[in-house]
Amino acid sequence: MTNLAAEISISLLLLFIICPRKQNRRVSALIGGSLQFKPILALTGGKVEFHSKARTFKKALVNKKSIVIDKYPPNRYGHTSIMHADNRSLAEDLSSYFMGRLSILQSQISYLPLAIISYAGPGSIAAGFLI
Repeated sequence: MTNLAAEISISLLLLFIICPRKQNRRVSALIGGSLQFKPILALTGGKVEFHSKARTFKKALVNKKSIVIDKYPPNRYGHTSIMHADNRSLAEDLSSYFMGRLSILQSQISYLPLAIISYAGPGSIAAGFLI
């Protein structure tokens, strides 16, 4: 029987996702005033909890990578799950990163459930693992 442990970290990157085009800079500036940081949430035991925060998209992504690498047990084989809301290229990059750094047998890329997208926002991305 396998031991099943799941940790999912969800990063809210609303500022970068809502206004990705250059013509929406004014709207982006307005939203940027209200979102001074990008929260990184952890879904643990069925509850969404605040884990950490970052100032920029790149820092939030680095935080997400370090969270998964820190929580992944050493010398264990497992599977990663990268879930995205219409950001497939970033999901593929994360998948290849984790497969290169961890003892991953398989990496699955899928869409986030609509319930999480409505909570986290469009363009959000989640990374988790199963052992």
